[in-house]
Amino acid sequence: MEHLFILLFFTETKTGNERYIFINNSVTWSDAQAYCRQYHTDLASARNASENTVIKSFTPFGVWIGLYRDGWKWVDKSNFSTISWMPGTPNNLMGNENCGYFYNGQAGDAQCTDIKPFFCYRVTTGQQQIMRVKVQSDQDVNNPVVETAILEQESLRQYHSPTTS
Repeated sequence: MEHLFILLFFTETKTGNERYIFINNSVTWSDAQAYCRQYHTDLASARNASENTVIKSFTPFGVWIGLYRDGWKWVDKSNFSTISWMPGTPNNLMGNENCGYFYNGQAGDAQCTDIKPFFCYRVTTGQQQIMRVKVQSDQDVNNPVVETAILEQESLRQYHSPTTS
């Protein structure tokens, strides 16, 4: 039986209620967006100067961002207007350069099938809690059903403890 292991290296920073996560794993724009949507919120956008600064500080090379050709918009459908284009871009040089990337504080257009590392963002709306739990069981605690049951029991214990009369 073969096992596939994917090793991801990432760096995270926070501005306001958004966290930016740099994923140093090169994939296509579509794969980057799918990953960001599954594990975070979406590909990152630089809609203002502070977001631009955060992303720029982590990008010494080209990275996918949430920019695509439809009048050049961010993935949240807002208009692209806050950062400048690299000289000579967008040029649609290959005839299908429909995805945007970020390099040294400026945007460029590229084929969506190009391979690049990428930036995700995650909107944080509450607190994150990390628990260490010691479980003794003959069940596989890595089984999603068992894991869900443990988390539900802990949640009930923590937030809905029975009242005494």
